[in-house]
Amino acid sequence: MMLLTQFILLFLCYIFGDFCSKEYSINGKLIYLIGTFAGYTAITVLWLYSITEGMDIGKGSVLFGLVSSFSGLLIGCAIYKEQLN
Repeated sequence: MMLLTQFILLFLCYIFGDFCSKEYSINGKLIYLIGTFAGYTAITVLWLYSITEGMDIGKGSVLFGLVSSFSGLLIGCAIYKEQLN
């Protein structure tokens, strides 16, 4: 159960961080830069917490990599209507 909760939190933080970074790249508003730092800082804290709770680094690396990839795809395709090629 704890892994599922961590996974959901991780996915939400990645989506938030990716969204804010894209918005900052589009319009340059400071609030999105702050949101980007907050989202990615939360991801790092979740990573460290997972490691201290006994998650293997190999499993964690795969999990974090997959979540990062899928959140980027979701934000790009669903919100910004970017094309996959």
